[in-house]
Amino acid sequence: MKLLVLIFLQIVTLVIGLLPGLQAQDASYNFKHITPKDGLSNNTVMGITEDKKGFIWVGTSYGLNRLDGHKVKTYLHKPGDSTSLASNFVRSLYGDSKGRIWVGSDPGFCHFDYGRAAFVRYSGAEINILDIVEDLEGNIWVGTSSGLKIVDTLHHRLVDWKIKDQELDEFIHTPIRDLHYGHDDRFYMATAKGIIIIDRLTQAYEIIKYDERKPSLIGSNDAWAVLLDRQNRIWVSTQSSHATLYCIQRDKKSAETYTYFHSQEGAFLPNTIHALTEDDHGRIWIGSLYLGLSLFHEANKSFTSYFYDPVVPNSFSSNHCTRIFQDSQGIIWLSAESANLSYFHPDQVMFHSVKRNKYKELTLPDNFGRAATEDLDGNYWLGTSKGIAILNPQLDVIRTITNADFNHPKLHSESIRSLLTAVDGSIWIGTSKGVNRYFPETGKMLYYDTSHHLPLGFTPMIKQLRDGQILIGNQFGLFAFLPAQNIFYSYADHPVLGQHLSGMKTLMEDQHGNWWIATFNRGLIHYDPHHERIITILHADSTKALSNEFVQSVCEDHQGMIWIGTRDQLTRYNPKTKQSLFYGQEQGLQNPWICGIQEDTLGRLWIGTANGLYVLDSTRQRFQVFNEEDGLLSNQFNEQDVTQSKEGVFIYPTFQGFVFFRPEKFHWQYPQPPVYLTDFSVLNTTKLLPGSLEETNEITLRPSENFFTIEMTGLHYLNPERCVYAYLLEGFDKEWQYTTDNNVNYTNVPGGQYTFRYKVSVDPGQWDVQEKALAIDIKTVFYKTKWFQALVLLFILGSLSLFYRYRMNHSRRLMLLQSRTQALEKEKAMVMYENLKEHLNPHFLFNSLSSLSSLIRI
Repeated sequence: MKLLVLIFLQIVTLVIGLLPGLQAQDASYNFKHITPKDGLSNNTVMGITEDKKGFIWVGTSYGLNRLDGHKVKTYLHKPGDSTSLASNFVRSLYGDSKGRIWVGSDPGFCHFDYGRAAFVRYSGAEINILDIVEDLEGNIWVGTSSGLKIVDTLHHRLVDWKIKDQELDEFIHTPIRDLHYGHDDRFYMATAKGIIIIDRLTQAYEIIKYDERKPSLIGSNDAWAVLLDRQNRIWVSTQSSHATLYCIQRDKKSAETYTYFHSQEGAFLPNTIHALTEDDHGRIWIGSLYLGLSLFHEANKSFTSYFYDPVVPNSFSSNHCTRIFQDSQGIIWLSAESANLSYFHPDQVMFHSVKRNKYKELTLPDNFGRAATEDLDGNYWLGTSKGIAILNPQLDVIRTITNADFNHPKLHSESIRSLLTAVDGSIWIGTSKGVNRYFPETGKMLYYDTSHHLPLGFTPMIKQLRDGQILIGNQFGLFAFLPAQNIFYSYADHPVLGQHLSGMKTLMEDQHGNWWIATFNRGLIHYDPHHERIITILHADSTKALSNEFVQSVCEDHQGMIWIGTRDQLTRYNPKTKQSLFYGQEQGLQNPWICGIQEDTLGRLWIGTANGLYVLDSTRQRFQVFNEEDGLLSNQFNEQDVTQSKEGVFIYPTFQGFVFFRPEKFHWQYPQPPVYLTDFSVLNTTKLLPGSLEETNEITLRPSENFFTIEMTGLHYLNPERCVYAYLLEGFDKEWQYTTDNNVNYTNVPGGQYTFRYKVSVDPGQWDVQEKALAIDIKTVFYKTKWFQALVLLFILGSLSLFYRYRMNHSRRLMLLQSRTQALEKEKAMVMYENLKEHLNPHFLFNSLSSLSSLIRI
């Protein structure tokens, strides 16, 4: 394995050595990559396409993948499941006008039906499907290992095209390496027998091939790729003994031959051209085996190649490019065998980075960028922690200045801290141990030291004022160069400034000629040199003029506001009112370590921080941050001043080299990405639907499924983290919710009918975007339903009625019993009365008295 890696690095080094001008071009495009770590089923990508919704489909040597910018969904062949992928080895893909995804496998052929969320397989596909196209009438054609075939969508099979001409019939049964359908309604096929061009309607054809007996448009019949561009030129790549590219003119009488792909600097490259594509701006892109991705420049008939650079993370992932596909957003997707998936946008190139490349002889001495300047010839001087690199305008290093020869050092120290191009053309160099001055015309290097009244020390600042005066700031204070005496004047002896100066950080001369002097941990001094008076000193005290005493950068904008960067905040200071306004996380500036501030021609402020590059709009209300996802090689900027070239290029030193960009290329108008729901989970389990979620308008949930998660996805592939989502569950949420998290969790939602409304924006200040909705019907548990409640109410009313009737009957019976009891009691009383009356008759009394008399006598 180590041997293979060494061989590969040797090949890379060879290619880079053969193409000295290409390496500086690599970082101009911000290549992004998707690997198996991101969910890709295999790192050998074979086919790429886009569906009608904007999802990117990627076929690999093991499985089919659908990308949404956030995650990868994988489809695989399942034995015994006729609705699964026909084969896991996916060689070609095509998204047609009806929204179907056609998949050519090795072997097998099928299409993905969104409505059913299933694959439909086709018979007659026991061959290798190499390419797929669609004609103007919506018919699907495939180029296979056994020739050209048409797709019978009614009977789900591949059939041969019925050809009347015997010679043509023989040709179209030849293995087709590349099938291109032109805007002229004709097929262009690259085969081992040359190029075949067929009119679809009339079957008229012509063959472009090499004939050694007469002049030919191409030099070999071994064709690998073909393209008809919008100028009706035919581009052809052939491979016999070497790779050659031809551009056949529209009259087909002449052709231009390009040997760039097999010959570099007189050296032969065993190259093969696999892909030819024209983008939406008419640019021709070429994918090959050794030169990766190449761009054809129409103006000078030249090429620029973009390939793998082991030291540049955002370079193309391989030197072997097999497929090129441009989606509806203008992003170009690239496949490379065993090198994952790469993509970039050719028209959204914001940053160009320069860093050390150990594979090149002339490169930055180190990646720790410290200072930059532009000389009078337009070359860039870049100071690092280990010396200086001088670059031409094409950003190729042309020479370096270091102390490699220790017996004859060129600098006080290789640790560069500041650079300045003076009006006389000399280059002033501040190092960690002193100041040098270099004259490019003569090559003479001067050393300033104590003999020039300048103490040797850490020198982070060298400035030239509008009157031509050179100011030096180091750890001992502020010094002015006196050219007549060739010595320095120390402001420590100045009657006004002397007592306030200490170690210097930077100095800025404003539009009135006043100085703003930033010191090490002693605040900011506003000084009027014309009247030799201190206007004010800004401190982080009770006046709250500064948030921190350590000032790292100072800038004046077009309105005369002074912008001050400290180690914990950005401050806007108004010299007229002497009021400060602070910008921090609440205002959108997430990182408070301010490294460098510069205003562009549109009045916007560009602010380097310890974690990204921020731009503040001209209204001073809105921040935008750029990071490694946007093409920066490092998010951490160095706390040195920003350099602006004569052409308006901003140069920022970072911890991984230098960043070059033109601020005018940035604008706030972002194309808004489409948004879809990509997952609906109940209790962390994806809910199974009869079709795909993207095609679903309504979801019905059981009463127990009122805990659910909705995943929203904005198809913003270049920087998905920039998507901001807004959502509202009508009937549950009281107001719109805004978040950068694309997952929404709902718990214990009562049964009922709801509408989930959602949208996405990449500009938090712009919400005039398309809104989508999903109806959600949560069934109510039976004991909470109205019918059940009505039934319970009827039951209660019936029970009460029965109970009432029972009570009434019971009362009537009780009253009857009481009445009978009273009657009996009355009857008893009458009986007792009658009995009493009987006891009171004379006979009864006589007997009683007789008895008593007898008892008394006894």
